Amino acid sequence: MNPAGLLLFCAMSALSPGRSWSAGHEAVRISVLSGDSWASPVFERPASAIYDGSAARAEYGVFLEKVGFRDYSTVAAVSAKAHGPNTGPGKVLRFNAQRYQVFNAARKYAAEVMAGLAEQKFSHQSLEAAAELAARWLDLKPLTPPSSLPPYIASQSKEDITAWLVQSTMQDIKLQTDQRLSDTVKTIYAPKELKGHVKALEAGRGDAAFAARVEGVRAHVESLVLPFYTDPEMGQTHYAGRALAASLVRYARLKGKPEVEDDLSNKLRTRGLYIENFVGDTLLLHDEGNPERPVRIKVATGDFLSERGGAGREAAEITFAVMPDWRLWWRAWRERLFGGLLPLLINPKVEPKVSMGGGWRNAAARFARRTRLWVSQWRVFTRGYTHLGMAVVEKADGIAMAWAMDIYPNKGPGGIRKVGIADQFSPGFFLRFGWSTRGADKVWEAFRKQHRERGYREFVYASNGGKWPSLINREEYEALAAIPRERAVELLEAINANAARALEAMLMTMGVSFAYGFDNTLGKAYCSMAMALAHLMGSQFDVQTYRDHWHPLARFMAEKGQDMVSRAFAPLSFHIDPQVRAHRMVDHAPVKGFGRLPEPAFMPAYVERDPALTQVLARFFYGRAAPEGKPDLSNFIYEAIHMGLDNRTDKGAVHTGWNAGAARRTGYSAALDALLRD
Repeated sequence: MNPAGLLLFCAMSALSPGRSWSAGHEAVRISVLSGDSWASPVFERPASAIYDGSAARAEYGVFLEKVGFRDYSTVAAVSAKAHGPNTGPGKVLRFNAQRYQVFNAARKYAAEVMAGLAEQKFSHQSLEAAAELAARWLDLKPLTPPSSLPPYIASQSKEDITAWLVQSTMQDIKLQTDQRLSDTVKTIYAPKELKGHVKALEAGRGDAAFAARVEGVRAHVESLVLPFYTDPEMGQTHYAGRALAASLVRYARLKGKPEVEDDLSNKLRTRGLYIENFVGDTLLLHDEGNPERPVRIKVATGDFLSERGGAGREAAEITFAVMPDWRLWWRAWRERLFGGLLPLLINPKVEPKVSMGGGWRNAAARFARRTRLWVSQWRVFTRGYTHLGMAVVEKADGIAMAWAMDIYPNKGPGGIRKVGIADQFSPGFFLRFGWSTRGADKVWEAFRKQHRERGYREFVYASNGGKWPSLINREEYEALAAIPRERAVELLEAINANAARALEAMLMTMGVSFAYGFDNTLGKAYCSMAMALAHLMGSQFDVQTYRDHWHPLARFMAEKGQDMVSRAFAPLSFHIDPQVRAHRMVDHAPVKGFGRLPEPAFMPAYVERDPALTQVLARFFYGRAAPEGKPDLSNFIYEAIHMGLDNRTDKGAVHTGWNAGAARRTGYSAALDALLRD
């Protein structure tokens, strides 16, 4: 079953209201992948349609679906209705239906740009403009937020300050949307034709088809800019830039025009970016030990990815609380993955208590905390990983697109993310990135051993409140077990592909949310547990040769409500298990100034190619009636930012009992939160 078929299958077979997914798991069964079934043949069309905009729009829309830009939003919305509005999965799925509209916007946006290039007969000028447009999208960051509050605002209530911050953000979103729309319209229309449309607009006799097209593009641009401000857990992924870059690379390779790809690559290099980190399956990352030579890491579906997101108390607790089996201790220590008690004790947990008139006592308390923070950030105290995900590589027409899939806490219910690896999963201002791949022979031996000892099971893992279902039937499981050793690579690829499909099922139909505090409840999973469950549900395969265990002194974390009875899954163990064939670690260089205003996360200004065109389009197309079925986004923007500020003022609070709690402060939200907190 191909990915598009899986999406349709999940949508058509969504569970009935009031019925739990554990009871109706037949609705999300998956079939075994084999070979390169993510790939697709080259899209064929007659020579007469080469410069047909409609044909190009359809062609590149299909291509982008096959490399990952699928309609997750619609499937999640259908599944949410089946689960009911007040259930945990229903809430998660409604959140996903809103969040994953960015995939649809990116696909339609890139296809529209390619349609414009086709109408211009893919002229050199139009292709150069498209490469510049793609580079600008791949370098997109939110505009720099306010660094301070005006005196008349700073003295007001928290609610008034929040409203001012939200209004300031909305103005920046409108500005950046206007500028991106201008650059897009300038790319999809030939200069002479665009000039005619602009004159017609100014004369009050604009073309209806032109107006409809610009309004459609504006809707896509707005949807693509929004996440950079309102969704820090997915907003760093450059979905529009990735979709457009992949489309241009596909055109360049199919038409034998390498200069198009070279031009795009050069434009990115001038911005300090590598095209490989957005299109293809080979990452180029800088290691602190040798920053002049990028580390090349070729990823494949099923490879494990990790990051160490910070040197804070939470990171120290995670690396301390879960320990690998004693047979893996030496390897964990040798590969700088073994956490310990000392980093936990050094790292301060809370702000020091100060009192009015404390004088030197307050100063001493603050100095002690700053000293402990500084010491806790030494590399010797920041070993290990704090997060785990899985690589998914999707291919079509010879073009590969690498994604990271994981489960992650956020300002809402949490859940499965599908994000870029280098720009979102582990961007340069994180401490460390890790990658590992497993050996086919070792996996074959482990799978056959488990097949002999356990056999087929309808339910693969027990949690509080129920059991997690198998997503393959007995025949598919036996087909995997029948693969001989000489075809061990085929078995490994099938297991990995099934795990990727299981993660998509968690996203689209199950509504699995993040288990904050190592919760072991049906329908919830923390990062490493989600990866283990994906393999258990996808192929009934346990990816751990030796089981992890909770640290005997984990009582230090008891006040957070951690479940220390359930099975433990440590992020580090997935990289040092005997099944692992290779493990690579990249230490990112520390970023100065990453604190109140994370410098790498913002751009001070965006300069469009034609400011006069921006003004014309803003005057005629902003504030018009929204297209039918498209809601007013002003309320959405306000609610998204307001909710993010509310959650992040109380780190770790679980507001409704089903959500993930607040995540660590990142990006644009970090700056707004600092202003609100001060």
